[in-house]
Amino acid sequence: MPNPAPATIHRNDPAFTIWNGDSRDVLKQLDDNSVDHILCDPPYEIDFTRQQRGVAWDRSGIAFDVDLWREAFRVLKPGGNLIAAGATRTYHRLAVAIEDAGFEIKDSINWIYGQGMPLGSVDVAKALRKAGHDEAAEQHEGHETRLKPAHEPWVVAQKPLDGRVIENVLEWGTGFMNIDAVRIPTDEDRSRRNGDSAASTWKVERSTERTESHDGGRWPTNILLGHAPECVEDGDCVSHCPVQQIRETSRKSDTSRYFPAFHYASKARGAERPMKGSKDEHSTMKPIALMRWLVQLVALPGQTVLDLFLGSGTTAEACIDNGVNVIGIELEAKNMPAIDERIDRALARKALAAA
Repeated sequence: MPNPAPATIHRNDPAFTIWNGDSRDVLKQLDDNSVDHILCDPPYEIDFTRQQRGVAWDRSGIAFDVDLWREAFRVLKPGGNLIAAGATRTYHRLAVAIEDAGFEIKDSINWIYGQGMPLGSVDVAKALRKAGHDEAAEQHEGHETRLKPAHEPWVVAQKPLDGRVIENVLEWGTGFMNIDAVRIPTDEDRSRRNGDSAASTWKVERSTERTESHDGGRWPTNILLGHAPECVEDGDCVSHCPVQQIRETSRKSDTSRYFPAFHYASKARGAERPMKGSKDEHSTMKPIALMRWLVQLVALPGQTVLDLFLGSGTTAEACIDNGVNVIGIELEAKNMPAIDERIDRALARKALAAA
């Protein structure tokens, strides 16, 4: 097997650096304690693309490579957050590798959605018929080997603090999450902000068992909801939308009172996907609204987020939108046009807002 090409800087700017190469090679070129947070979507390591295009990026083992996460640990500041996406059946190996590298596992986030696919499921009856067992096949109609995934677990970890929280905050500017930036607004909050003094109030449960109202909204949860791609903002949801399904079974009519809920960027998912329809369109893009929320959760404007597996560049776009610097690393050169497209449209939005 030929040696991979050396890592190179594809694009550079005071606010972002995009590398094309292996994360393990790029990390060696970054200084100790040089990034504030890590936010990434590693390969699932479930051979996802075997059913798609036959490429090997999702079966390399890199997501479970403790040495990779040790290097990530080295470049992250004390108290820095690490949030990394996993797959339902391999999440445990990802979490253990991150923990073995020295990180403290703080929590997990579950992103619940409705568009999962039962990849790798075997139609037992069909397989039996193909093997010439027609009689047995009749007894196994409707039998498959997998459930359809409808949630994605994300590891929430932290590099250990340098001393106490206040000492770490003063020395490194890390050691916390930006809770107020991602609170969940309710109808009452919107009414109150619009000057309706009669709007009802609610209470936030706190670890001290005190309750306290907050104008910014409810405390964010570790469960995130994704609307179906067909749902329209400020419109009706389709029947299979997770938000709609929970709303219908809840006593409360407004599900977003409890869980952050993310729309895709337009009426349909395709409008936010760079290179849509191209043979090089990325297979596992995350909604930009989701990544903006995660960036806001971990990073303050002016801080630096590192993405070890940049993919189509969603994290870079979300960082630019939030005034956060980003270092993105992507192995596949074919993904660079999509990354450029995302960066360019984020910069265009920023320029328009400043005009």
